[in-house]
Amino acid sequence: MPVGPGSIQDIWPLSPLQEEILFHTLAAPGSGAHVVQSRFTLSGRLDADAFERAWQGAVDRHAVLRTAFAWEDLEEPVQVVLRSLPVAVAHQDWRGLPPVEQRERMAELLRRDRERGFDPARAPLMRLQLVRLADEVHEFVWTRHHVLLDGWSDPLVFGDVVALYVAGVRGEEAQLPPTRPYGDYVAWIGRRDMAAAEAFWRGELRGVEGPTRLELGPGDGRGYAGEEVRLVGPAAAALSAWIRRAGLTPGTVVHGAWALLLARCAGTDGVVFGSVASGRPAELEGADRMVGLFINTLPVRLRVPEGERVEAWLRGVQASQARSREWEHASPARVRAWSGLAPGTPLWESLLVFQNYPVDPALRSATVPGLRLERGPDAEQPGYPLMLSASLGDELVLRATFDRAHFSAAAVRRALGHLRALLRAMAAGPERRLGELEMLDAEERAQLVAGWNATAAPYPRERCLHERFEEQAAADPGAVALLRGEERITRGELDRRANRLAHHLRALGAGPEVRVGVCLERSPESVAAVLAVLKAGAAYVPLDPDYPAERLEHVLRDSGARLLVTTGALAGRVGAPG
Repeated sequence: MPVGPGSIQDIWPLSPLQEEILFHTLAAPGSGAHVVQSRFTLSGRLDADAFERAWQGAVDRHAVLRTAFAWEDLEEPVQVVLRSLPVAVAHQDWRGLPPVEQRERMAELLRRDRERGFDPARAPLMRLQLVRLADEVHEFVWTRHHVLLDGWSDPLVFGDVVALYVAGVRGEEAQLPPTRPYGDYVAWIGRRDMAAAEAFWRGELRGVEGPTRLELGPGDGRGYAGEEVRLVGPAAAALSAWIRRAGLTPGTVVHGAWALLLARCAGTDGVVFGSVASGRPAELEGADRMVGLFINTLPVRLRVPEGERVEAWLRGVQASQARSREWEHASPARVRAWSGLAPGTPLWESLLVFQNYPVDPALRSATVPGLRLERGPDAEQPGYPLMLSASLGDELVLRATFDRAHFSAAAVRRALGHLRALLRAMAAGPERRLGELEMLDAEERAQLVAGWNATAAPYPRERCLHERFEEQAAADPGAVALLRGEERITRGELDRRANRLAHHLRALGAGPEVRVGVCLERSPESVAAVLAVLKAGAAYVPLDPDYPAERLEHVLRDSGARLLVTTGALAGRVGAPG
């Protein structure tokens, strides 16, 4: 809606993550990024008018829900709070449609609503839709821009809606606690010491070359998708019990397991990925009841030395997270600039959020006369290739939302299974070393052992390696055996080179029980030399030219090699054999 001077209640700066989300929204309009969609099934007698009035009451109560954003002709963007903002619930009636068509229509409605997105300059930045499926069954869709609310705020808002609805149908006044405006939090951020934050993050990220990429193979489509795995029953209970005994937090353990998985996939002992910080400061009174976007996304940089003991290493991870928590109010854009990376280079490609708040207390504890509420999973399209969310209660839930242009569903599902296996292995062996933790589940291990490695075949013991090669060279001498740059060496040519050297070695005394050292760079000549030693009937002693000269001389003496095949350039590094 248009904003006039008389309709403005307040103007606030943006919080760190609001700056980031607004930038991405303006940079990619119509992408659907940062649009959050919640879906509820309401079964029973619903008073639709009271439901709409309850939502209006929630908007009147929370200033952030009456917010629009302004940036044109301004040095810094601001959020503009309106004095009042009418909201409406859009109604549709599908009672005459068969269930299959209802499901198809609902999927299409959800997709179109996400893709429609929002114009940040026009409030409200949320939409409410109520679809009647049967006389006493409604589907409610709450779509909003992530720039307004975080996951902690969602149940606070919906809890107020439930309380207002219950009071409305009873003809009573809702008794709700006083609220504190989101602007108080933004003002608190403005008083933080940014110079100290800069010093911390510059030190933390010194030498970072870029994000750690999750190498899972090619993608398999377009758009975002989700995959989920769970750890349930005794295994989940054992994980929770170990975390409590060790004095760790569940978030620390999941961050550690994700770092270990990334390190193994990338083949490195140091990783960088993104993490979501809660951002609700304990020193700001009432922060746990405030509604708005408090979270922040910041980098996590961890070393993953495979020789470290699991529990001791995780304590170090927890201490590192505690240190960075003091500086979690810095904006992602500033932290990225402080890292020293080239402009446009992301700091992370995977983002981890550990949900340590009640999923929806309003739905678990509220009593709604004649109505049962069930919440489905939220849908959100992050601005990163992969977002991992984790929660640990009676069970461990690991859910990945990913860009199908980067990853396939099968690969992500497999990675989630590996993460779950690592968490189980940590709980089962906290004194083990990181490099000893198994990340294959029972099915994958069986496939590896009994499936892919079931390659047993009778080996003709009467023929050695060089004899089998001679057979292949005779059968197809023109086939390419070796490539070096543009050079192609056929089987026949390789066999002839090996034969020439074998005759020379025999003339020098090579034969059974004679050991011949081969010290050559990786090349066609080194392959020919190995074949020649075998053709001469001798034993081959490998000598790596990168080893120190003392090491090479020791191997020659210890093996008793009588002959050495090398080059003039390398001969000076190897003493003459005895």
